[in-house]
Amino acid sequence: GQLRDQELAIATEYGSKSFDMSVLDYAECVNNAGNPDIAIRALGQQAYFRSTEDVVNLIELTGLTQRRHETFNFSSPINTNNQVDVFTLQA
Repeated sequence: GQLRDQELAIATEYGSKSFDMSVLDYAECVNNAGNPDIAIRALGQQAYFRSTEDVVNLIELTGLTQRRHETFNFSSPINTNNQVDVFTLQA
């Protein structure tokens, strides 16, 4: 996939802010034979915030309340030490 920078602008009744994002785009992936890799292309695009602070700011802009924030560790075939942030929100 191709990794590119993208800006996400959010405006709500609680305020507005622009977030710098990283987007992983699988639209042009090819397999080892040089043919379109349909399975990988099906992943589409994945957008990533660059900081946990940005996620917290987005939560505030939506008017939701953050009840809990914790990390979750999981393993994958490529990286056995993956960690993601998990937010529990309330409307």
